[in-house]
Amino acid sequence: MGSGQGSLTAAGIVAELPSLLDELAAGTFTTAAKAVPLADVESTWTAPSDPGERIVFTP
Repeated sequence: MGSGQGSLTAAGIVAELPSLLDELAAGTFTTAAKAVPLADVESTWTAPSDPGERIVFTP
């Protein structure tokens, strides 16, 4: 499997959704998310972040 919308058919994606939702509900996947106010987008955009950390801009 590649990444991106063209790597799978729409039917293939839809077929996997039930098992993906089961895994999400079970807590199998975790994400190190860091909430940052949207007002700080300019300074945050170029700032270093920890490996694996995902920046989430919030209103």
